[in-house]
Amino acid sequence: MVHDDASKACGARGGVGRSARVIAVALGAGVAAACASLGGLTGGGGDSGAPDAEVDARSRDATMHDAKHAADAATDGRTSARHDSGRDGAARDRVRPAEAGPPDTTSPRDTHDDVHERTDSGCSAATCAGCCNGDACVTATDSLRCGTGGGACEACDESHSCAAGACTGGSLVLFGGVVHQGGQELQYNDTWVFNGAAWKQIVVNGPPARNGANMATVNGRPLLFGGFNGTDNYNDTWVWNGAAWVSLGADSGPGARNVGTMATLNQTVVLFGGFDNQTLTMLGDTVTWAADGGWGRSQVLSPGPVPLAGGAAGTPGGFMVLFGGSNASNVALDDTWLWNGVRWAKASPAVSPSARDGSAAGVLGGKLVLFGGEQGYAEAVLDDTWVWDGSMSTWAQENVTGPPGRAYAASAVLNGELVVFGGRVAFQDGGGSVALGDTWTWNGSRWTELHIPGPSARYYTSMAAQVF
Repeated sequence: MVHDDASKACGARGGVGRSARVIAVALGAGVAAACASLGGLTGGGGDSGAPDAEVDARSRDATMHDAKHAADAATDGRTSARHDSGRDGAARDRVRPAEAGPPDTTSPRDTHDDVHERTDSGCSAATCAGCCNGDACVTATDSLRCGTGGGACEACDESHSCAAGACTGGSLVLFGGVVHQGGQELQYNDTWVFNGAAWKQIVVNGPPARNGANMATVNGRPLLFGGFNGTDNYNDTWVWNGAAWVSLGADSGPGARNVGTMATLNQTVVLFGGFDNQTLTMLGDTVTWAADGGWGRSQVLSPGPVPLAGGAAGTPGGFMVLFGGSNASNVALDDTWLWNGVRWAKASPAVSPSARDGSAAGVLGGKLVLFGGEQGYAEAVLDDTWVWDGSMSTWAQENVTGPPGRAYAASAVLNGELVVFGGRVAFQDGGGSVALGDTWTWNGSRWTELHIPGPSARYYTSMAAQVF
């Protein structure tokens, strides 16, 4: 849906426009300049559809980074949740598209205006003041290639930026969620920040109360889209600017939904699928958001996943990895899909996690970590930990004891650890779920519970990193 007044403000390419001033507040003046040069933040909303739906005219050049140069920032982002009762009786036959071929890796990797590389005969501290990207000296580092003194470049995780050649700063922002109390459904609209040691509530105006909003980090800021308030789905877009929520417009995105699968690839937010509670429709579209263009339906050059909700995702090694979810018949999936910016490809690992939806996920050390989930909508919850290694295209289960099993917990990466908050354990007789309010961290080898006060128990909560 397009607003006429917004189109006049920034409608250079159609869609929903916002002024450069708003973008400056939300994402910083550098992004505002880019927006202004293009006539504003524009994006095409659209009806939800299958992955092979009509391509937006704003098709972008979607080359990808070589895996060793890619950021291991995810979103997680992934997302939270759908309403407990919204999908009952919405069964449909499960239809799987033909498997796609391997992702196109022949395109040159993206370049950044603020990154300059000089190829020397052996990059070292003696020849490079920045960081070494193989034999190339990166003299103006960014969050994808960060370092100094001739050391090897590293990719900062989603909660950090590159300042003076080091990955610094960051915290997590949590919003909303739902819990059942006394047979009633309580929707939240509170905002919390986690700094790695403590939770703090930030009392601000922001999005209306909701659960299952889709959330990911882009340009250092959490971007929130959609969700469900118990009656209606939203399709509004909000950005957290470090101190307040900034609205990018009601009806500013693709079709209304919750429980989509969302992550950030090369500073572009990618959203797949989700569930529309009002029409009881499972969605299967691939849409993207970028600071210089807003929302648009992505060009898709191959068949992709079936329509699904509640998948887990992250972006290790230059791909968005999507695992699991549940289909239109409420059947849990165990597929692993890779998105390289223009093409979906189904991976075929020898071993995979069992079918599930509602898993927590995040990227650590260039690998996607997956925890828990449920064995199908409203089914038993899981407590296992898995790691996807994109360099080997393999899943491996970690032999560890961790948090109690749960589904639809909030999760995101901070300071090299996956943080998991809350979630639901089981359905009660008569409807509703038992909610959790605990905080856990995974450091790559073990789980640790943080015995600290924080948000009240809830599930279908959204969380993403912000960079100072």
